[in-house]
Amino acid sequence: MKILCVYELKTRDSDWLKTFYPCRRLFEECSGRGVEIEFVFPEDACRIFKDLKKGQDGTISENPVCLFRGPVPVHVMEAAEKCGCLCINTSKAFETASDKLLCADLFAKNEIPSPVSIRADKMPENQIDFPVVLKPRKGSRGEDIFLAENKKAADVFFKTFPADVKKNKKPEQYIAQQYIAYSKGRDLRIFFADRKILVMAERINSQRELDGNEIRSNISAGGVFIPLEKSRENCLVSRLKDTMEKIYGVSGLFYGTADFLFKNEEEFLLCEINASPGFEGMEKQLGVNIAGPLIEAIVRATASIPGFPRPA
Repeated sequence: MKILCVYELKTRDSDWLKTFYPCRRLFEECSGRGVEIEFVFPEDACRIFKDLKKGQDGTISENPVCLFRGPVPVHVMEAAEKCGCLCINTSKAFETASDKLLCADLFAKNEIPSPVSIRADKMPENQIDFPVVLKPRKGSRGEDIFLAENKKAADVFFKTFPADVKKNKKPEQYIAQQYIAYSKGRDLRIFFADRKILVMAERINSQRELDGNEIRSNISAGGVFIPLEKSRENCLVSRLKDTMEKIYGVSGLFYGTADFLFKNEEEFLLCEINASPGFEGMEKQLGVNIAGPLIEAIVRATASIPGFPRPA
């Protein structure tokens, strides 16, 4: 079988792409399983999709599995789906997971415990109490997140940063999320694939106590992964099992991450889900293998498709 890994990155240097940690790891794990993998940028993928044709019987045995990494444009995913490729993740699941407001509505409708989240331009105090966390609806890596202590601080935030398309500083492009003080600079990340938890670990930012405004746990913001004791991990896996089953079902994600805030040490609130999470930090800091189990999950998924090429 063949995997076409479509990567959206700031660079278009294909030689550099070969040295990129996630690409190297995915290549290593595929090679060890007799799976062919090719890395391309979205525009190259579109040219490939034009040459692929869906069989008359609707099978996709001639086409590769498409693994999307990074913020790949949705129209590229749709092109892959149109020609019959098995897409991981699907365009619908990716669009949903990438919009924090859509996710908040989805969590609420399906009774998944999560912080109250509303559009930032519809922020009456009777709906959500200050302080609130302001974050882009479609942001990532903890960028442009701000803890607003009150309505005045929120207004100053949007006035201080003029609206522009690149930074999404318009209030309607932000959400206001309930601040969970107990979980300041700390969360629980779960990396999953094919309805199974691959890795669970705590993330924590050591600067959270020194900097009163630092509420992020993102690795890019200085956070680090902390391994869980086995007994604690087993307890949390059991405790969150039903919630994770709901997440798998309502999100439509084949693989991704779920980030939980600590309401206390025993109760958790789902903060957000991610459709194309990085795994370098988890692998390096925890000494775990994520790329391998992810490839295994993809191979298993294709096994149920009649006529789909098997690994050599």
